[in-house]
Amino acid sequence: MPHENFKRQLQPMQYITLGETEIPPDLFDDFLREISPRYTQHTYDLFSHNCNNFCDEVARFLLGKGIPEWITSLPQEVLSTPMGAALRPMLDGMQASISDPGA
Repeated sequence: MPHENFKRQLQPMQYITLGETEIPPDLFDDFLREISPRYTQHTYDLFSHNCNNFCDEVARFLLGKGIPEWITSLPQEVLSTPMGAALRPMLDGMQASISDPGA
């Protein structure tokens, strides 16, 4: 079935173990409530404030170190290519329509 092939393509290529934490769940919940205003539909930016930035901030809180820099720098690496620069205006327009559908 076509959707099964698509599902297989969405599987992670790599798992990276970052470590273990001693942070209790209630303190983690407090942390998530504190940062939640920074991670909303309106603050999301595909290139500079995305799920990788969220994961990096969470990892720093839980472990004292972030996720690998090659992950957080990937958007800028893509944008530094001619194809990335060419696609940026289209992606910015799509992002704007998603983050502010009434605009």
